[in-house]
Amino acid sequence: MNKKAFTTQLFLTAAALASSSFVAAQTTAPATIPTSFQGTYNMTYANAQANSPLPNGATATMVLTSDGVLCIADYVLTKPVLENGNPAEAIWSAPEAGVKLAVSNINTGNFNEVNVATMNNVWLGQLQGSKVSNNTDCGISGGNPNFTDVNKIVELAEEKFGDIFPSGALSYTYRIIQGNIHRAYASTQVNLVINNGGVFVSGGQFGSTPVSVGTLASVIAQLTGQDVTPDIPEGDFNLTISGTVQAIVLGFAGPQTPISITLEKIPAPNANDINALENAIRDAMKDAGTINSLVVTTVSVSSSKVIFDVTFSGTAQSAAGPVTSNYVLRYEYTKI
Repeated sequence: MNKKAFTTQLFLTAAALASSSFVAAQTTAPATIPTSFQGTYNMTYANAQANSPLPNGATATMVLTSDGVLCIADYVLTKPVLENGNPAEAIWSAPEAGVKLAVSNINTGNFNEVNVATMNNVWLGQLQGSKVSNNTDCGISGGNPNFTDVNKIVELAEEKFGDIFPSGALSYTYRIIQGNIHRAYASTQVNLVINNGGVFVSGGQFGSTPVSVGTLASVIAQLTGQDVTPDIPEGDFNLTISGTVQAIVLGFAGPQTPISITLEKIPAPNANDINALENAIRDAMKDAGTINSLVVTTVSVSSSKVIFDVTFSGTAQSAAGPVTSNYVLRYEYTKI
């Protein structure tokens, strides 16, 4: 059975079973995955029950990581727990799919199997197998992200922007699609995507092209701050660069010369990605000399205007010796 068929059959059938019965209350505590469990496993489904979502003999690759992540086929489950004081099984849940995966025996440190059950603990069968390597790569572009940060972004986004990212029954389940981490919100048709440490949104009101909203760290900083930086709308901006430049030759400082440049119909940079603006400045000045002490500071962001202050020094060679120019500039993007 191929990866797509495995995950589709497992999750859809388990969801149908779970939806027809009451989910009993559980007491839970965070589970810690033993070092001996971390790695890649080849698993085969066995002991299929009458209502099992998979036939005996179905196979899948599973990865267990140090930070409590279980990757199986193209699903990623995070935040395992112990249920009802049972120390033997680390349990990952996907409430929206109506399935649990319980790995044992973490109490002894010896891997036994993965029990598959519905959300109300109707046992469906087992994944049996063994570890084949210590590799904990889940096949994600750029390597596994910090899922503590990913989960935090999901929690905050669903808390602060529930109309865009409706939580329902909050879970910590993701898909790996073309090497990227996806979390889909069917009712709003919006996708939250993690790609090489960057956070993107697409679908619904954001359109079909993924829109960058910053790095994992910068998005968390925005969502936990007093004010959340608004999205910069799509469209054309005019850029005005103003300020002064002062040349220093052989230790002698010249006068401060005013600068004023206007560029029309250009895209504004993402206000959360200072690195992009820094790289653009370095690229523009690459033929003029060496850039030193570059600092970019966000002044203000609104739907119609984005303002940055930029200071840096550039050093170039001349017939009289090295020339250092100190720039103090303001970049002002105005929506047309």
